[in-house]
Formats: sequence, structure tokens, C-alpha cells
Amino acid sequence: MTNQNTESNFDINTSGTSIKLSLKQLLSLAVTLAIGITITCVIYNILSQKDKETQFLHFESTSKDLTAAIEKEITSNLEALISINSLYSVTDSVSRTQFKEFNYSILKGTKSIQALEWIPLVKEKDKYFYESMAHNDGLIQFQITEKISGKMAPVNSRKEYYPVFYVEPLIGNEKALGFDLASNPTRLAALHKAIKTNDLVTTSRITLVQEKEQQKGILVFCPIKKQGEFIGFSLGVYRIKGLISQAIGKLTSEECNITLFDLSAEEGNQLLAQLNENNSALLPDTARFYTPNGISYQEVINVADRKWLILITPTQIYINSHSRSSNLILIICIILSFVISYYLFRIFRTINKRKLYKEILESKIRDRTKDLSDYKTALDASSIVAITDTKGDIISVNDTFCEISKYSEKELIGQNQRIVNSGFHPKEFWKEMWVTIGKGKIWKGEIKNKAKDGSYYWVATTIIPFIGKNNKPYQYLAIRTDITQQKSAEQKLLHSIISSQEETLDNASEALHEGLAQQLAGLNFHIKAIESSIEASQDDDLKDSFSLIKKYVLESIKTTRSISSDLIPRSLTDKGLVPAINQYILEIKNKISFEIEFKNNLEKVIEKDIEITIYRAVELFLKTTQEIKGITKIFIELTDTPSLQVNFKFSGNPSLFLIKKNEIKAIQKRIELLEGKIVIHQNSTKKSTIISITF
Repeated sequence: MTNQNTESNFDINTSGTSIKLSLKQLLSLAVTLAIGITITCVIYNILSQKDKETQFLHFESTSKDLTAAIEKEITSNLEALISINSLYSVTDSVSRTQFKEFNYSILKGTKSIQALEWIPLVKEKDKYFYESMAHNDGLIQFQITEKISGKMAPVNSRKEYYPVFYVEPLIGNEKALGFDLASNPTRLAALHKAIKTNDLVTTSRITLVQEKEQQKGILVFCPIKKQGEFIGFSLGVYRIKGLISQAIGKLTSEECNITLFDLSAEEGNQLLAQLNENNSALLPDTARFYTPNGISYQEVINVADRKWLILITPTQIYINSHSRSSNLILIICIILSFVISYYLFRIFRTINKRKLYKEILESKIRDRTKDLSDYKTALDASSIVAITDTKGDIISVNDTFCEISKYSEKELIGQNQRIVNSGFHPKEFWKEMWVTIGKGKIWKGEIKNKAKDGSYYWVATTIIPFIGKNNKPYQYLAIRTDITQQKSAEQKLLHSIISSQEETLDNASEALHEGLAQQLAGLNFHIKAIESSIEASQDDDLKDSFSLIKKYVLESIKTTRSISSDLIPRSLTDKGLVPAINQYILEIKNKISFEIEFKNNLEKVIEKDIEITIYRAVELFLKTTQEIKGITKIFIELTDTPSLQVNFKFSGNPSLFLIKKNEIKAIQKRIELLEGKIVIHQNSTKKSTIISITF
């Protein structure tokens, strides 16, 4: 295996070299092949005889199972017919709906029963009455009929009729409804026999009135008496081929041909059904029972008052499947003999080939080693490269890594990658990275690192896991590209966008405050000027209208100044960050149900951009929490020791920002732009959420 892999990797070609076998090797191959073929012939003779015995026993067992299944299916269908007798014996009058509901569960899921029918004895004098009953049931076209010249026609007058009065299922059996069974000699003979014996009677094969397929059917009559008086029949109409298929499923098409004969019928009318492989070699309708040559199985079963014979013969597929095993063994053994001989040939050829192969391989290894050295040189010249173990400890670095990090190779080897960690990225960032590479997947991302001299640099990083024999990483290759200038340009662009947004808000605020608000104030001045004259008026409607106008003007002034303050708070521009926060807290105190405590520990001057960003964060978090139930207190603290930090502590609801993280994404982007970071800490035990913003 090693040789094959190496040959594939190095693309060694020895096909042009002639490799010959020695005379001793050729004789060994010939003897091995002769012994193999001799043993194969002996095994074939033994297995061939065993196959024939096994085939007969298996076929006999299968045939018995099939016969039992057919007999069971027939018995089950006859029992379903007898159950209708029970229905009539316990009910004075069975309606068409009751008959349908009773037979629903019997017919569900079976394909062998064409129909279950109720055949009443109808006297000539009652013929009109029964037809009227069917009309009342909604069967407007119902009439008692018979077949004349191959077509259904109204029945000729006679003393008694045996019409199909109820039939289920009705769909597909409409032609049978109303048909007088006494009009057919075969059916009439069965009717009389059933009445005489007071037992189940089966007809010989017939062509069903409602049958569309090319298969025969039978009728089974079950006489019904009430208080000792004969009233009619329950009748089962069965498709013979469907009955067999229902019993045995798809087995016949694979293993056995089944032919069914009615031994109680006269010659020429005995063949009931055939299920042959691919419908081949079908017997004519006039065929009588015969015993075929070769393997076969026969069994006689009772179907009510008749005897049926089941003849089962194996299909060609069955014969081939059982006769081919010994042939298959013969073929396998011959192939095996040649395979062994070929394998020996390969071994001999490999032995002779190895000397030549070894020389070529050594040459290829030298060439490949040089190629790898060239690749490494190119990679070292263009990228920042490091190899670490699974703990993140540095195993190897290239010169470019040392150059950008300001550390020497000696200072880096053995140290953890955290040596260049800037502290900029949150724990979740590193967790996601370790989970990805720990699964053996490649991770890509942008990382802000810190050099030895305290300067920062950005690198586009690709970390490639090296997978060991246990399918787990054993070390990681990190390839980085310096993108510090690119990130700097991006930050300048974002800074410019945010500055532009703040300037736009400032202009809008100025326009509202100095423009619309001043105009509304002037309008209010004029309203006050005419207020006294309106008060002296006796027109109450005028007073009400004036009062309403005054109210709307005052509310508009208040709303305009509020919007202007939200856009750019005047207190922030005029007085600075701390007074602006105090002013904002004072303005919202009447709107909230929780306590706000603000503590200022600032001693240094803050940059304008950071000052505005802190105010926006305070404004956002206080607005966010105004509609959240369960908040009892918000504590805000400003400090610049050791670094500028804004801390928010929300008490009373531990899950506050689990559902509000989307609210702070915009402010988080501004904080990161200003080289800051935001951290959210949940404390479910103390029921509090702490948000820290650090610059």
C-alpha cells in the first residue's frame, strides 16, 4: 500500500522497462493454477448434488406455505359471507345503509372479493314492491333484469326471482344490481342446491356480469332462513385470480407457477386460474388437470361443496436461482485459481521491480524535496507563518512573523499565541475560532494583534488544522497577511460617515430649534396678545376653539424641542458630557418606575467623538429599559482609572439583554471604531446585568 501511494504521489512510470520472470517463478505459477482447477472440479461435483436435494426440499416447503395461504384466504372469505347470515338472523329488517356499513370493514383492504350481495326471494306478486323499495333508496333506474342475447333487459315474468338487491361495493358493480340469478342455469342450479342442503354452495367457474379483466369468478351462496322460513341468500362474488394474488402476494412471479383446477366441474370447464411467470405458457380454457414433468406439488382443498386442486410448479427464475449456486462456485473457484496465480505473478513481478523502483523513487524524493523547499521560501517571503500545537503554543515561526511582531524567534518559540493578543476581541470570538479548528475545519478571519513595542497591527488570518491518524488535529498552520493599512483606511471611512451623520443630526436639530420652534413661539406670543379680548367675548364656541388652538401650539412647541433635543442634546453641546447625562436622567425620571443612580469619577478631558458615543450609549440603554418590566435600579458610573470606562448595572431582571442584543449593534460598531470594546455579563443568581464600555 505504501508503495502504491508513493508511486501515485511521485508519478513514477516503469512501464517502458521490460521486467521478466525466472523459470522457477513460471513453474510455480503453472503448478498453482493446475492444483486450483482440480480442487474446483471436485467441489463442483459435491455441491451440484447437494443443490438438487436442497432445491427439492425448499420447493416443497414453499409450495406447502402457498397452499396453506390460499386455503386460509378462501376460508376467511367464506367466513365473511357467513357473517352476513348472522346480520339477518338478529335483525328484523336490514336497510341498504346497514348492509353497506356492515360490509365496509370486510371489503376494506381486499382485492379478492368482487362483491358481497343480498339476494332476496321475490315472488311475482312482490316484484313491483321490491323495485319501488330500490327507487325509494335513490336507485331510480333499478329494475329486475336478465341477460337476453348478451344484453341486460327487463326480466320475463315467472313465479320467483332471485335479484341482486343489495351489493357492496356499489361502484364497479352497477351492472349486477337487479340481475336475476334465476335467469342463468348455472346460478339457478346452485341456488336450488343451497336451499336443499341449507349450506354453502359454490358455482363452477363463471364470467361475472361486472368483470372487466380476463379472469374467471365464482359465486358462493349462503341460504338465509328466518324462523325456519327461507328468505333469500347472502352471495359472495369472488375473482379467483384475485383471491390467489391476495393470499400469496408477489411470491409466484419470483418462485412458483400456480394453476387452479375445479375437480368437481365437468371436463372442459375445470381450469379456474393460472399465475405463470410473465404470463408465459398459459393453458387454454378447456384444459383439464394434468401432472407435469419434473418438480411439482399438488394438493386438493375443499371450497364449500366443491374440491379444488392446486398445482404448483417452479418458475424458470426459481430453477436458475437454485441450480446456479454450484455453477457459481465452479466459476468462483476457477476465477480464484487464476486470481491466486495472477497474485503470485504480481508478487514475483513486484520483487523484480523493486530494485528499479527504488532508484527512481530516490531520484523523485530529491526532486520533491527541492520543490517543497522552494514553496516554503515563497510562502515565507509573502506571508506571516506560524505553526502551533493544539494548546496554541508556538512551535515554529518565519522571519516575517518576527518582523511584524517585534519579537525574536527565540522569544516566540514555546510561548502561547496569546503573547500577541491585543485584548481587542471578546471571548466569544476566540471560542468560535477554537471550536472550528478543533473540528478539523479551516478558520478564516481578521485579527488585531499587539506587537512587543505596544503597537497594534491587523492581519487577515487562515488557520489550517493538520489531522492525525485519529482524525483529530495535532497541530495548526496559521498563515497571515498584514492588512493594517487597509483597516486604518476602513476606520477613517467609517469615522467620516459617523461624523457626517452627527453633523446632519446637528443641522436638523438646529433647524427645528431655531426655525420651527421659534416660529411656534412667535405664534404663541400673538395668541397671548389676543387672549384678553377673547376672554371678554360672550361667544363660548369661539372661546373653546381659541383654547384648543392654544393647547395645540404649546404641545407643538414642546414636541419640537423634544425632537431637537433627541437629535443633538443642547446640554451636551453647551455644558459637556456629565451635565448632559444628569439633564437627560432628570427629564425621564417622571416616565420610569425604577431608580437611576449616576456616579462621575472622571478626571481627564474626553475626546469629542468618545464623549458623544458615551452619551448615545446612555441614551440608548435608558430608552431600551423603560418598557422592560422587572427593572428595579440602574447604576451608571464613569471612570478613567486605569482606562476610560462606562459601567451600566441593571438590577432586578437577569435576562434583560439576552433579548436586547440587537438593540446595541449600532452603538457597538461606533465603540469598536473608536478602538473601544463592549462586554455584557449576565448574573442570574444576583439578578443583574452589567455592561462595560472601555476605551
